[in-house]
Amino acid sequence: MTARGFSLLECLLGTALLLVLTTAALEFHVSAQKRFLRLKQIDADAQAITAALNTIRIDLAKTGQGLHQASALGIVEPIVHENGVLTIHFAEKLFRPAGDLQAGQTRLSLNPKPAFAAGRSVGIVSESAGEIRTVSSVEGGDIVLSDPLEKIYPAETADIILIERLSFYMDKDGKTLRRRVNAAAAQPLMEETAVFRAGHDPGANLVRVEISSLLKPEKSHVLILFPKNTASNRMSGL
Repeated sequence: MTARGFSLLECLLGTALLLVLTTAALEFHVSAQKRFLRLKQIDADAQAITAALNTIRIDLAKTGQGLHQASALGIVEPIVHENGVLTIHFAEKLFRPAGDLQAGQTRLSLNPKPAFAAGRSVGIVSESAGEIRTVSSVEGGDIVLSDPLEKIYPAETADIILIERLSFYMDKDGKTLRRRVNAAAAQPLMEETAVFRAGHDPGANLVRVEISSLLKPEKSHVLILFPKNTASNRMSGL
């Protein structure tokens, strides 16, 4: 008995069926890969938002720290929100003058010796007076102010406060949230940002920050914080 092979029609049908199955398998693989990549992007997006809000939360918790006298004298606002920029201030370090400070003086000797760069802001405060100045240079144990002092500060009641300034704002590209420390170059806090909104209610002492990403611009992530330092500063001033 002679064995019969596949006919041309059977071969064509088999090839067509194999092609259909292969195409379906490829489409399933591509679809599954796209879904996996999207889920991975969503997870990375959520982590980026969480990290950004956590950084802002930690920074906001420092708001007004060590600035009781300076804020009471009205020479520095712990929280400033204007033109889409959220700026917070707190004391990084406290110094004492080596002697009485006189009106017109620009060179101040500090204890302990300063170890910060020029361009920083310092608050000179006493029980009843205060002013903000920019440090133009640091020379040994002295700092040189860009502008002379306007008032007299006795050494026994005067403090020199090194002020830290942090700012959060959207970059000019409209999709990068940046964090700036003092006068240094701003660093990206979150990329692919759709929305960054901040608000400050001084009466309730609440700060509200809202962030959403370009991946899901309709889903907002909100942080509401009650800065304890500014609250205690206000209570102390009553």
